[in-house]
Amino acid sequence: MNLYLTLEDSQTIDEGPHISGGLSYLKTGDFRINPEHPPLVKELSTLPLLGLNISIPTDHESWHNYNQWDFGRQLIYHSSAWPDTIVFLARLFPIILGLILGFYIYRWAKEIFGFQSGLLALFLYCLSPNFIAHSHLVTTDTALALFFVLIIYYFGKYLKNPSKKILFVAAIVFALGFNTKYSAVLFIPVLIFIYFWHWLVKKEKTKLRLKKFLLVFLVFFVITAATTFMLYGFEMKKPLEEPRVQKLYQERQELIDKNLVKTQPLFIQPLVSLANPETKTGSFIYNFAKNISVPAYTYWRGFFSVLSHNHWGHGAYLMGMTGTQGWWYYFIIAYLIKTPLTTVLLSLFVFILFVWKKIIKNIEIPFWQKIKNIDFKYWLIIWPPLIYFLWSLTSHINLGVRHILPVYPFIFIGLSSLVSIKIRKRKRKIIYNTGLTLMIIYYLATNIMIFPFYLSYFNEAIGGPENGHQYLLDSNIDWGQDVKRLEKWLDKNNIKNYHTLLFGSLDSSYYLDNQLSFPKNEEVRQNGISPGYYIISAGPLFDPNGDWHWPHKYKPINKIGYSIYIYQF
Repeated sequence: MNLYLTLEDSQTIDEGPHISGGLSYLKTGDFRINPEHPPLVKELSTLPLLGLNISIPTDHESWHNYNQWDFGRQLIYHSSAWPDTIVFLARLFPIILGLILGFYIYRWAKEIFGFQSGLLALFLYCLSPNFIAHSHLVTTDTALALFFVLIIYYFGKYLKNPSKKILFVAAIVFALGFNTKYSAVLFIPVLIFIYFWHWLVKKEKTKLRLKKFLLVFLVFFVITAATTFMLYGFEMKKPLEEPRVQKLYQERQELIDKNLVKTQPLFIQPLVSLANPETKTGSFIYNFAKNISVPAYTYWRGFFSVLSHNHWGHGAYLMGMTGTQGWWYYFIIAYLIKTPLTTVLLSLFVFILFVWKKIIKNIEIPFWQKIKNIDFKYWLIIWPPLIYFLWSLTSHINLGVRHILPVYPFIFIGLSSLVSIKIRKRKRKIIYNTGLTLMIIYYLATNIMIFPFYLSYFNEAIGGPENGHQYLLDSNIDWGQDVKRLEKWLDKNNIKNYHTLLFGSLDSSYYLDNQLSFPKNEEVRQNGISPGYYIISAGPLFDPNGDWHWPHKYKPINKIGYSIYIYQF
């Protein structure tokens, strides 16, 4: 399935910077492109591209301007290699990561609940529309899910049976996850919480050994620091050597010279004063930036860039609303409508069953004793995804359900317990097994019905993907994945001239010839609609504050997947 989609899906938005960034790291040692993600997945994904002898366009203005989007287009669509070959080869490594994730989901579920549970967990993972949609893309979301599962799995093994070997494996996994995506920093509080929770719920009374706790995390720190330093090519850089930092100081001085400090956002104003080299604090910052070489400097620049990004937020859409600060309930809604109903309903059933059997039942037993009686292996699949999901609710970057992919493997493992439940009464057993079988069949049918448009999947609770745009946009439905399918449709229907507006970062001119500009709302109001074909992506079409939503009141003559709308006037 993933190999098929690797060929059929056109390059999605984030893949451009990831592919071009990864290859430029390997060939130049310069990490300026796409610094908002660590290099691990990008570098490993682009290793196969080294055999294509692609030259890095360091003479292009996008390289000097740090414009990752233009640089991605330049490298992929204007090099000596075919763009489709570049994208295909780069997508092979993410597919391998997806296979490894499937293996560990099966293995973990099997260890907890048995062989049949392992198969069910693997089945749920393999047919998950969200993982099929993302596990073949050169992005960091599936990789982060993999490393989240691996670190909790091996850290749990270490807590159960402490050994240097398991500790070393857990530390290596943590280091790799840490260099996959900046949100992996959440691994730290999760592991600390798990460590102390393990001590709290131990049946035997033992003294909390803080020395051992500090030693464990010292091992994690040392291996992670060494891995990060190595992945960044043992980079040592003084901040003021970077053109971007120099530019920030120039812009600061211009704000002062033009007396424009008070016109800046409240967050910026104190920074202008803080960075004043004439003050003690500002002098310390300036001298540090000028004289101190920072190990793996680009990692820290990227990390603080992501923190800043989250502070300022990102343009997002939810149920007709738009904003930059997000909504605390965004991922709750995304989960409820982007997850198959089978998963949602069975998750609710398992939760109720767990609470009843482990907490509510046997009221004569004290509450804390009930908590301690729960096997720690269950806590390992409960706390980490719960903490991760609750943390996601605080995010100001609401771009898609892909940001909570690390939660799903734990759900699949939990749901796999359904086949291990023992029911004594024959009638109840028949009813239970029949109901579970029907839910599994429905899950399979869900997958078949959405094929091959997995990225645009929405469940039946909202009427399926036909109505998805009423609730979510961006990577939930339209990420540029259907451009190659559009090309085939245009060729089949012999359509030569058309107005296009496509959401994505690829160079659409590689696939589409004779494109005409797409008129804005105001142009249509003033001049009307000229006869012809008008092709527009779901993103700009359904953005209520955008400049191109005028066609949404008309009926399209066709749709490519659920992300591209075609009109004829």
